[in-house]
Amino acid sequence: MNAWSSQSRCTITWSIASGVPGAVSPLSPSGSIATSSPSIGQRLRAAPVRPHGPDRGVAMERDPPPVRRPLRLQIAVPVVRELVQILAVDIDDVERSSNGQRVIGYTLAEEKRETIYFDPEYKALHAALSKAIPNLPLIHFSGASQDGNRILLVASADNDPGRYFMFAKAAKNLAEVMLVRPELEKRALASVKSVTVRGADGTPIPAYLTLPVGSSGRNLPAVVLPHGGPSARDEWGFDWLAQFLAARGYAVLQPNYRGSAGFGDAWLVQNGFKSWKTSIGDITASAKWLASEGIADPERMA
Repeated sequence: MNAWSSQSRCTITWSIASGVPGAVSPLSPSGSIATSSPSIGQRLRAAPVRPHGPDRGVAMERDPPPVRRPLRLQIAVPVVRELVQILAVDIDDVERSSNGQRVIGYTLAEEKRETIYFDPEYKALHAALSKAIPNLPLIHFSGASQDGNRILLVASADNDPGRYFMFAKAAKNLAEVMLVRPELEKRALASVKSVTVRGADGTPIPAYLTLPVGSSGRNLPAVVLPHGGPSARDEWGFDWLAQFLAARGYAVLQPNYRGSAGFGDAWLVQNGFKSWKTSIGDITASAKWLASEGIADPERMA
């Protein structure tokens, strides 16, 4: 597993196969740290997140062993803040600064995708941009000028495939540069709503519902649109296929059935790889939910 630490005294918990707690070396000037357990010969690998400065820290990783027992290690550097908390979904990536040189946060998708920033500058910038373009909540920093004074970002939403902007730091000016899908600029696109479907055994299944623009949302032809795999998931945002179907009058439901990625190993592996019947059952339950809610005409469903 991964654990992140700023320059701080903090406790990180993971598992080892057996043996006594290993010895921890202090943070070196290069930002590296290592620990080993002599009885089992395992070693923790680490790489710097910020090798220099007051916020230097490390990213730590070690392959999980076959038998797990809790072990607590304390990093021997002064404490500032906790960067990662226990979450209901998987952390799926790290966010880097516009020039790609620093890790500034991590990303995850619950109802909507978000970035948890532990870099104060980018956290403040993201908050300011969210106020400036409130209808485009999915913001990603994609590039920067060599001096870092101009930042290229892309922002999108469920009913907007995205727009590129250039932000000038000194002037604090945000200018739209280009559209991701200019051919859709004049079209009214459907909104996407997060809903919960109950599986046959009562398990809540997260899903996304797209309804045709201007429709009553009742007694519609409908499509249950499960994602591919074996390791994938749907999330809130622009989806060209769902929009295509909604534009033709269909209600579209995209369930993150048991077997989808992003909700932990039990949700993905136990169901998607070991009990495919459960996954198909959740998709079937999604179709029944559309009919029971009065959204779909049961005779016009695919």
